[in-house]
Amino acid sequence: MNKAFLIFSGYNQRAVIAFCRVATKLNVPFHIIASSTEDTILMTDYKDRVQAIRQEKLLEILDIEQCLTEVRSKDPDADLVILPNSEFLNRFFLKHRLHFISKGCILPLCEESLYIRISDKYSFGEMCRNFKLKVPSEFEFSAAIEPPFVAKPKSYFSSDKTPSPYLILCKQDWKDFLKNENVEDFYLQEFVAGKSMYLLFFISQKGHTVQYSQENLVQQAKGKSIILAKSATIHENKIASIYLDMLLQEGFEGLIMIELKQSGDTFHMIEANPRLWGPSQLFVDAGVPIFEEFIRSQGFNIEIQPSEIKESIYFWQGGISEDKRNGRALAFHDFSSEKLDSQLNELVKSEVYNRSDTERIYHTEN
Repeated sequence: MNKAFLIFSGYNQRAVIAFCRVATKLNVPFHIIASSTEDTILMTDYKDRVQAIRQEKLLEILDIEQCLTEVRSKDPDADLVILPNSEFLNRFFLKHRLHFISKGCILPLCEESLYIRISDKYSFGEMCRNFKLKVPSEFEFSAAIEPPFVAKPKSYFSSDKTPSPYLILCKQDWKDFLKNENVEDFYLQEFVAGKSMYLLFFISQKGHTVQYSQENLVQQAKGKSIILAKSATIHENKIASIYLDMLLQEGFEGLIMIELKQSGDTFHMIEANPRLWGPSQLFVDAGVPIFEEFIRSQGFNIEIQPSEIKESIYFWQGGISEDKRNGRALAFHDFSSEKLDSQLNELVKSEVYNRSDTERIYHTEN
């Protein structure tokens, strides 16, 4: 059967690029729908794969259908496997899954209700507690609350927008939160110190799994994108088996990243993202076949050559430049600005965009 991946770029772009690199290496067919004429994918070697450009900023069915028509003009018979690269995208296609199935599209995601239970921070915390996994303590709103703590949205869609978590480190942060947000949409958790870790899984429909982990060292302000990370070993720890057992028992399949805070032998769950994650280039460079097994699970006939897994780093210099332009201070996890400065010349050699296929983006960002 003829198949190709359908990639909506402009969302989670560094993960999209990492996937394009793997698919290109494996000669796996893919088509790209750009988010706009300003989409950075048009600055890369993958611009020739762009078959359509969306007219609407928000995802609209008629606009998507027009883009599909343009893709079909190039590849009329292929079943199109939609790359699940962002939360907003995934929820849109889950909501309209049957409609797009009728258009010859495949959505490689679990059932919608399970996806939402895992993706929404509050419900996933409840799921973890049921499996005796540690989750940061919660407490009620009160005028007597003292920072630091975290305000998290109860669900992805709240009121009339999609709110982000707030890291409340001082009283001014708390005032800003109360001024800008509807407190009914949020719940409060203790701030947990420790190493910032990601557990990375691919789980196939048949229960076959690939797993890896990373330690995050530098992050954009306010809990935004990861800037620097390195390979870790917690996927070999018992904690990984417990999370994997939970996901299997719940019937989950697909790609997922679980963020943890580690203090000694204790791991607290922070959140989960059942989709591609930004620093995906780290496991690609390490030789971990997460994308390869995901691709094969979708029916693509590829050979996965066994390779030695090696430690790697992920670095995105553009995230530093972006925070500087916005007057924001970077967040460091068991790392420091002095270490970052001293290692910068070496880190740039591995920068996610400082490569031949994306060098225009690198020079534009920096």
